[in-house]
Amino acid sequence: MGISLVAKAQLGKTNLMAARIGCGLIRIGRNWGIDEPGKTALPDKSMVHHFLRGAVESGVNFFDTAPAYGKSEQLLGGFIKEHSDLSREMIIATKCGESSREDGTTVKDYSPIAIRRSVDNSLHLLGGHIHLLQIHSINLRLLDNEELLRTLEDIKKQGDIDYLGVTCTTPPEAVEKALTMGIFSTIQVPYNCLNPEMGSVISLAGEKKVGVIVNRPLATGLLSSKNEFVSDPTQLEGIRKIKEQIGEQDLTEYAWRFIFNNPSVSVVLTGTRDIDNLKENLRSITKK
Repeated sequence: MGISLVAKAQLGKTNLMAARIGCGLIRIGRNWGIDEPGKTALPDKSMVHHFLRGAVESGVNFFDTAPAYGKSEQLLGGFIKEHSDLSREMIIATKCGESSREDGTTVKDYSPIAIRRSVDNSLHLLGGHIHLLQIHSINLRLLDNEELLRTLEDIKKQGDIDYLGVTCTTPPEAVEKALTMGIFSTIQVPYNCLNPEMGSVISLAGEKKVGVIVNRPLATGLLSSKNEFVSDPTQLEGIRKIKEQIGEQDLTEYAWRFIFNNPSVSVVLTGTRDIDNLKENLRSITKK
């Protein structure tokens, strides 16, 4: 594959220079995806700081969080404030529109007052500046909400937010519409060899010079060694079909290669919270 992680590339039309690999930080704030039995405890502050330091020192500079990710923003912000020598190298992306309760449930509120309150809190937690603010989980209805869009543009004009983006899991039509609106600098979508449906909109984004951030590259662990803990028959059948296609190739290496074969992909987010696992992923990605 030979992907260079040290060399940075421009994220769409922004002036942000991002490494091809970034960190999606949902799992420092809440449990998500597949974990080995007995390894579901959330990391404490020292563990998070160890992970973030190791990530930056490995060449990763894009970090994606959200109010819906439990204590993720708080923990990332603590690292930013305590490690100014490293945090100046970091691109910070967060979201608005969704938040999480103490019990882990998610609340969606895209009203102007909720959006402003969310952004103010994110700025407070993340050191006063956010490089990329994304609408969390857009749909066609939200993209027709002129009050929401006007609120976001007003917030951006205040100068603490550099760029606006969107995240979307489904349907692709919502991302296609976002790409025509001219106000979003990035899209963030799930994309992997088990779920390649967003491939067409990723290519469209590339044509329009919009930055593409890919999440769930290993299908929340299904395309990694963690799939030994999977029991769902539908998921197991999907994994079996991929393995049948690739023969003797390593499944995880193939999964990374599948994503990076799409030239429109800008940044791919790994979802790990373990520095050894991150470095293992980096070795898989850079292996020729």
